[in-house]
Formats: sequence, C-alpha cells, structure tokens
Amino acid sequence: LNAGEARQFADWGFNRAHPVPSLRAAVERVAEGRERTMARLLMCDLEAYRHPDHAERPLSAQQAIGLAAKLESELPERQAEFLRIQARLTEEILGDFKGAIVLFTKLNQPPGTDFDVARCLEKMGDNNAAFLKYGEIYATCSKDGNGAEALWRQGVMANEKLNERSKAILILRQVCDEFPGSGQYGNAHNYLQQRLDTVYTGGGGKRER
Repeated sequence: LNAGEARQFADWGFNRAHPVPSLRAAVERVAEGRERTMARLLMCDLEAYRHPDHAERPLSAQQAIGLAAKLESELPERQAEFLRIQARLTEEILGDFKGAIVLFTKLNQPPGTDFDVARCLEKMGDNNAAFLKYGEIYATCSKDGNGAEALWRQGVMANEKLNERSKAILILRQVCDEFPGSGQYGNAHNYLQQRLDTVYTGGGGKRER
C-alpha cells in the first residue's frame, strides 16, 4: 500500500461514512518513512474537509500543515506543492487569512498567488488593499485574461465594497473596451446594465445612458 492508494481508500471510506479510526488504520499500513508521512498528510487533508465531527476539522488541518511543512523541508524540489497545501488549509479551514497571505507570498507563483492574496485581503475586510492588489495584477497582465479578471473584480469591489458607483462604472466600461473577446466582457456588460443601470456596448462601441 502506497500513499496514493491509502488516500483513494480513505476517500472511498468517507463516501461510505466509514468510521475515521478505521480509515486512519489503513494509512498506518503504508511502509514507514516518507511514504507514510505522505499518506498521513493526505489523510489529514481529507479529514480537514470531510471529518463528520466539524470540531475535528481544524485539528486535522493543523496536523496536515505540520506534515506538509516537514515534507517541504525534506523535498525542496516539491516545495510549491507542500506550500500550496499549507496555504489552502490555513485560509479555508483555519480562517487565518494573514497566515495564508504569508504562505501565498512565499509560494510566489504569479498571477495565481496574487489573486490568492487579494482574496484573503477581501476576507479580512481590508478592501482597499485588495482593490490595490487587483490593480497590480491588471498592470502586469493587461494583455491577457488575468488582466480582465482582475479589472472585473476591481469594478465589482468598487461598487459593492467601496461604495464608489462612478468608479465601478468607469472600471467595468474599461473591461468592455479592453477585453471585448473575454468572458468578463459579458459579465461587465450585464453588471453595468443590471446592477448599475448603465447600458454600454463596449469593445469600440458607443455608450448609452
């Protein structure tokens, strides 16, 4: 039994509501050493999301984070993988958004981790910092879909979090103008019309008020 097989068994067991102790016992059948550490990490990661006792989930997350940190130091070539696990659990299960930002910053895989940082800032309620972070992403990705996504999120934030309707309209019009072929064009167009009572063709078209 290897770590991957142990995880598959645990996933199967959770789907069928098997007792958690019996699933943990399967992990201990993995050969001692790094492979068992990996199996324990995968099991704790699963428990953090699926343990039937919700009070146990943060404890499982903390155990998984500790195991991931251990493997990160032992397997530097897989550092990104183990950092991602730590950051995800820190954000999603522990709700420690400052700690997650530290980990996402260390992971440093832009623009993905920049979006992660911006999302955590929003969850913390630091809307001005999140708005600026999306602006940074747009500035470095203004020619691709990541730029469209960042600008779209800025527009929505301006209206819903910062209460700046006029700024939101300008930003969402910019999405329409600069990214007419993107999925965010439709989102921006609909938001302008349905939420901001502003019709705008964009993409080189004309504005209507």
